[in-house]
Order: sequence, then structure tokens, then C-alpha cells
Amino acid sequence: MDLVAQGRGIGHALLAGVEAEVQARSGRLLLVETSGTPAYTSARRFYESSGYRCEATIQDFYAPGDSLWIFSKDLGQARSPRETLGGYPQVEEMIAVVPTSIVG
Repeated sequence: MDLVAQGRGIGHALLAGVEAEVQARSGRLLLVETSGTPAYTSARRFYESSGYRCEATIQDFYAPGDSLWIFSKDLGQARSPRETLGGYPQVEEMIAVVPTSIVG
């Protein structure tokens, strides 16, 4: 995500929209992956702060010294993402424009 957008709740809003769409389609588990390099530290923190758990790392997956980190979130146990969106006034608009091609 562009550094200018970080800290404004946009990533959390978009992720909540994806989670809501997956739940609406009877999905219960989301998997995300990211790099293990220092440049992706904020991405890993973002997923952890959003309730994702690191399930696995695969060393040197992308390149030597660049591991694959796999995170998961069980949506069957989570509250509805729409319930967690308080404080993000732009969320309903964003959820409406999330292309379905990215979620299924």
C-alpha cells in the first residue's frame, strides 16, 4: 500500500469488505501471503492486527533470503466484519466497489 495511504484505515476497510464478501458466499477461511523481507514488516503487522495468524513460513521461497509468510483467519469464528467497521465512515462506499473478481 502506498505510504501516503497508511494509517488512514483504508486497508482495514478493504480487508473487512473482502471478509464480508467471503462470509456472504459461505466461506469460512481466508489465507493471505506476503514476503518475509524487512520491507514487508508493516504488511505482516497489518495482517496480525486484523486477526490473522501466521501459519507457516517457507524459507527462501521467493529468492534467497526472501521467505514466504502465510497467514490465516477463520471467519467462521470471527464476528461479522461489518460489525467491526465502526469508525470508518468510508467503509460502506468501499465495500460497494470491491470487485468480486478479487474475492472469488
